[in-house]
Amino acid sequence: MSVLFSGSEIVQMAIQMERSGAAYYECLAKSARDAKAREVFACLAGEEQQHEKDFQRLLTAVGDYRSPETYPGEYDAYAKALVESRVFTEVDTCVARAQSVASDAEAVDLAIVAEKDAILFLQEMRRFVPPAEHGAIENLLEQEREHLRRLVELRETVCAA
Repeated sequence: MSVLFSGSEIVQMAIQMERSGAAYYECLAKSARDAKAREVFACLAGEEQQHEKDFQRLLTAVGDYRSPETYPGEYDAYAKALVESRVFTEVDTCVARAQSVASDAEAVDLAIVAEKDAILFLQEMRRFVPPAEHGAIENLLEQEREHLRRLVELRETVCAA
């Protein structure tokens, strides 16, 4: 049996992902030993909160849009796999993960994986939203790519210390 996702369900998953990411970064900002790491994590937390608001606005525009498929269920299994493999899942899980990291470097490494997951999820999410909303997704993609760039830069700084 196939799992069918509507555009609004995919956007709701993205909202949850951003909410969890914000919680993760907030927790890291409080516990980071490195001042630059604290600064970057706090900034990323705020940006993830803004992304959540952006997705909330997108939710009303998407409605129950369903992507045209070559065959029934074409995207559903793939979307389900993307959702289930995300690093940023539930808020409590993310906070527990942030609290259990042994070092700033480990926290950055996990954040890099999560940002890559977010980029992949957003790239695929375009299939589930009307073409008129692709610009909004591309804007969020650019922001996530910038997060990844900043984290890679931070990783070099944290490892050098």
